[in-house]
Amino acid sequence: MFARYSRHIRILLIAIVAVSGFAIYRAYNSPPDVNLDGLQLKNLDGTAFDFKKLYGKKLFINYWATWCPDCLREIPSIESAMKQCDTNSVVFVMVSDEPAEKINAYLAKHDYPMTFVRIDKHFQELGINSIPMTYIYDEKGNLTYTYVGTNKWDDPAMLKIIQAGVEK
Repeated sequence: MFARYSRHIRILLIAIVAVSGFAIYRAYNSPPDVNLDGLQLKNLDGTAFDFKKLYGKKLFINYWATWCPDCLREIPSIESAMKQCDTNSVVFVMVSDEPAEKINAYLAKHDYPMTFVRIDKHFQELGINSIPMTYIYDEKGNLTYTYVGTNKWDDPAMLKIIQAGVEK
């Protein structure tokens, strides 16, 4: 009797695996909405990072980690993009959920000009399941662009997005 239905069972199993795979892919490659008002970041010296001092500026926030090879490959292009942008109007912030000691040890070997901060929560608590992940906010704090994965941020098209902002 099972031999008669084995083809249908195989097709059903393939469909289940495909749908499950797509659901997992979407969960890990869809950026969650991260509200700046609820985001509590700390400078690497442990003091609170104050977003209010950035009002009126565009904000480039990249979630990264020292253990993430894709993140580390992306950082030089973020640095290059920052050098090509007006830093009076765009602020580049690098957020990690690692201990400050680990971030500082990495930065001791790399002289990057971006602002490096940490968050006490694990990224997963924010819904961030994949890094690197980047958010760009306009001068009013409205999310204008998101990107999951490694990017060439110093590419002219990306620079235009960073400087002008586009709808997500």
